[in-house]
Amino acid sequence: MGTLFSLFIATLVFNADPQMERLQLRLQPPQTTSAAELAAIMAMAPQARLVRAEGHVNVQAFLDSSNHWNADDGNIYFSEWKNTPRGSGWRVRPLLDSKYLYNTHLFLPADASQIGLNPDGTMVVLRGNKVVTYAPTGRLIRTVALPFTRSIEGIHSVGNGDLLVWSRNAMFYLKQGTRLAWRQVLDSNAKNAQYYGVAPFFTLELGNGLIEARRWSDGKRVWSHRLFAPGNQTSYYGFLADASYLILKGYQEAHVIAPDGRIRAVHRFAHRVQTLYLHQFRMGMYCFVDNNRLGYFNLETGRMEWLAELGSAPLTPGRMYNDYLTFQLQNRLVAFNADGRVIWSVRLPISPYVRDPANYKNPYTLIRMPGGNLAYVSQAGVYFIYPPSQLH
Repeated sequence: MGTLFSLFIATLVFNADPQMERLQLRLQPPQTTSAAELAAIMAMAPQARLVRAEGHVNVQAFLDSSNHWNADDGNIYFSEWKNTPRGSGWRVRPLLDSKYLYNTHLFLPADASQIGLNPDGTMVVLRGNKVVTYAPTGRLIRTVALPFTRSIEGIHSVGNGDLLVWSRNAMFYLKQGTRLAWRQVLDSNAKNAQYYGVAPFFTLELGNGLIEARRWSDGKRVWSHRLFAPGNQTSYYGFLADASYLILKGYQEAHVIAPDGRIRAVHRFAHRVQTLYLHQFRMGMYCFVDNNRLGYFNLETGRMEWLAELGSAPLTPGRMYNDYLTFQLQNRLVAFNADGRVIWSVRLPISPYVRDPANYKNPYTLIRMPGGNLAYVSQAGVYFIYPPSQLH
């Protein structure tokens, strides 16, 4: 049996009537699985299968790239800095095939921070007040001059061909990247935008420390909340499964915001939440907390359901696959579900080229392929992951 670990969580629940606010302090003693027990569980869990990708793969360039995206042709593309006799610049390369290696368009270094990546693999680059669209092969698709003269500072590809673009304290919505649908003046410069399929609004982080929810239809503000305050850094924000919103402040205080902007609850943790991954179908989150522990926190009950001692830090960022969390722990990939069960694991191949992973910018990573399948990329190659449920 694992030892018991007591985690104190203060949950502040807000009702519509301010007089009904109440502070609920609970002692939550989830049963903790030790690192030794977890290692045995992973070895005995159902084993996934690794299948190495055939043909040429651009592994090292991919691992050193700062961004990549999926395309409908079944490949993954990434940006790479390249020096050629014609000049230097960024180009787009595929991970699994070098067919377009020398046909890919070179673009200016300043353009690399103004790239929009669409689900179909097309790339949108902003140049001044022009929107330039390229196919994954590097072929120029179109150039559209925007109906204003100011230079664009940021871009967010919505996913249906539409674009959110911003410049200083103004935001513009472009239908299919060409027609101006609306324009809104902001209280401060925009920094980042997020959206979620079931939510009637998108969120926008501003330079003054606020986050705003704005309607898709006209860009008007629905609600705003403060993200940053002195001594209270925000470490995460994002949409929950029911279109409510989560803001994690100072690594230890989770604010749940209803779609209408009301603060539904505030959960305070006794230990720092280093990294979190929101469940896609439940009101909860996987949490990596202090001392290399993983748990699952239920945002409806305010309870940490379980904790597991990992023994060491994960070697790759976590990836949500359907409703479970997958990450690399030492020489294994492991998948946890929200109930705390290890549903599968698999031993990873050791690359003969990696003697000291610290010498590499990104020695290994876990990615989602087009269609949702997982793949593991390291110096040893690209490996597709087939969970036990897909082996029958």
